Amino acid sequence: MYAGLVVPQFVERVCERYIRDTPNHFDIQYIPCQELPEEQLSGLLNLEYDIIQHFTLSGYHPKTIRFEKFLRIRTWCIMHPNHPLAGKKLLVVEDLDHCTVGTNAPHLMRQLQLYVENTGLHTHFIRIKAERHDILEACNTGAIALMNEDVVHTFPAFFSAPLDFDMGTDLGFACRAEMYEVYQPFFQVARKIKEQETGEDQAVRRQNAGQEPGEKLKKR
Repeated sequence: MYAGLVVPQFVERVCERYIRDTPNHFDIQYIPCQELPEEQLSGLLNLEYDIIQHFTLSGYHPKTIRFEKFLRIRTWCIMHPNHPLAGKKLLVVEDLDHCTVGTNAPHLMRQLQLYVENTGLHTHFIRIKAERHDILEACNTGAIALMNEDVVHTFPAFFSAPLDFDMGTDLGFACRAEMYEVYQPFFQVARKIKEQETGEDQAVRRQNAGQEPGEKLKKR
């Protein structure tokens, strides 16, 4: 089984647990890669990979693959602190009228472009490379960069705000549809790890809020 992966930490844990806990498991060759989503899907359909960790828009993927979501990543906007929209706690697409907007995720750009075309907004779109230097340069020249929320904190000098638009990215595993049942043991391990981590996160939040495990919040 070959796994082409974009975000390694979660998948490394899944691979290790799968090998440890699954009798008669498939051999796994772990291949970290930096391919774009379209390139990953092409590799999957051309039998280069058996499973990929894939970013996709909700409910959008070819019928020839099966996608199982594990995380939802919201889209944020980052911009120079002097940008006219800096200071808004929440942005809507209409705020982007007559703005330059860039991203390194083609699927996000297509989704937003379609909405803009249907609503008559005048938004200029540019492609920004994933390198930090290119993102900084775009924002310093007045553009708004669309980014996943998990990396916004790496740009502390810039203003950031969530975009109130159903363009959040799902993160999960994809495989060819005809192999979905075959790879269920791998997906089951991933589900168990995700459930465990979700429970741990909730326990931490309860502890930070002074709530004991199992205790319900009382109405005032």
